[in-house]
Amino acid sequence: MNKPDPKPQSLSGSAGAPHPAPAGPPGAAPQPESSHVPVPVHFHHRTGLIVVLAVLVAAVGLIVAQRVRSHLKNQAQAALAEGVQQELEQPPVVRLAQVEAGNPESPLTLPGECRAFYEAKLFARVNGYVRIWNFDIGDHVKAGAVLASIDTPDLDEELRVAQARLVSLKADVKLAEAAADFARITHGRFAAAAPEGVVSRQEADEKKSDLDVSLAKVEAAKAQVALGEAEVRRLEDLVGFKQVVAPFDGVVTRRLIDIGDLVTAGSTAGDTTLFTVSTSATARVFVEVPQVARASIHAGLQAEVTAPEYPGRVFQGQVDRTAEAIDPASGTLRVEVLAPNPDGALVPGMYAQVTFHCRNVHPAVRIPAGALLLLVDGPHVAVVGADSCVHFRPIKIGRDMGDIIEVSDGLSSGENVALNINNQITDGQKVAPMVADLPGKTAAGSAPVMGGGGE
Repeated sequence: MNKPDPKPQSLSGSAGAPHPAPAGPPGAAPQPESSHVPVPVHFHHRTGLIVVLAVLVAAVGLIVAQRVRSHLKNQAQAALAEGVQQELEQPPVVRLAQVEAGNPESPLTLPGECRAFYEAKLFARVNGYVRIWNFDIGDHVKAGAVLASIDTPDLDEELRVAQARLVSLKADVKLAEAAADFARITHGRFAAAAPEGVVSRQEADEKKSDLDVSLAKVEAAKAQVALGEAEVRRLEDLVGFKQVVAPFDGVVTRRLIDIGDLVTAGSTAGDTTLFTVSTSATARVFVEVPQVARASIHAGLQAEVTAPEYPGRVFQGQVDRTAEAIDPASGTLRVEVLAPNPDGALVPGMYAQVTFHCRNVHPAVRIPAGALLLLVDGPHVAVVGADSCVHFRPIKIGRDMGDIIEVSDGLSSGENVALNINNQITDGQKVAPMVADLPGKTAAGSAPVMGGGGE
């Protein structure tokens, strides 16, 4: 009798399919199962149960998570609303700066324009052609140096005619004098013969009249000679203008002619300038001073002139004169400063900076630029008083120095102004002040100061 194969059947079949019983010989009675033979397990029932349990656990966890998240969200919203409400109920914190008195001897620095002490534009005084020029731009010249020569053929001819006419007029004088001498002799004879009856009294009177006429002709001829001499001198003087000379020691800054150019006498707008000569041994510096500083500027006031081309060099000068009038267009006072310039470093047209060491009769107060508020009705500041309330006050600006503003009216030294105040703060609102200070200084503190007091 054959024994059944103890090797178990493969479980690689489809899940949940029954496994066949061990095979035996045909016609043999079924053998009882041995204890060592594995019994197949039905996995599909256990797997379904696990899946159901997992879904239930996930659903419960999701519900719990949603409820916890909703609860936390409600708590956060409540805390945020409570914080916002507390913040709204608290007065806003503002930084303060104390208003300081300005320096009564603070310097005033303004831009200026350098001009030559003397500057001459030379025009032609005669008509002619440029024969030669001797100096060009940048050349230093002495007074009387010939800058250019002009050929004047028409003027030369006029002078020759005038000289010839003068010779003719002098000859006429001699003829008139000879006629007068003859009339004088004739009159003498007739005057002597008239009492004796040799000639009539009428003839003697006629000879006297002829003598008077002859003497008058002599005077007229001499007058013509004087006119002729004056004309000759005039033309000779014009001939002297054929040489264009320097009026003073200086530098040629412009030359607008060349050899062969036709020049005409005159100095009107249509005439051409031949040369421009200037001297800058002492430079004139013109400055436009604002009206607010007019009272501090006077003749004799010391001033320092600097130029960006010469860093570290200071030209000491002083105020020579002022216009004594405010320009209505710019609202400034024109001031002239004289500065020694022996080496000609300050050239005409140069930009310069002029510092006036003036004393302010009524010194302005100073505030940081962050305290300035530009409203529709002009500049204001937010003043915080002893009651810690904000009060907007109009001011007048004296000078804007970048990070510092000088206020000429509207503030007093020792008051506190708010810095960088926002547009949500209204006039009369209570604030929590925090002391700051002017730029460039150490802050007095950062803790809130009750009562808005100073440092």
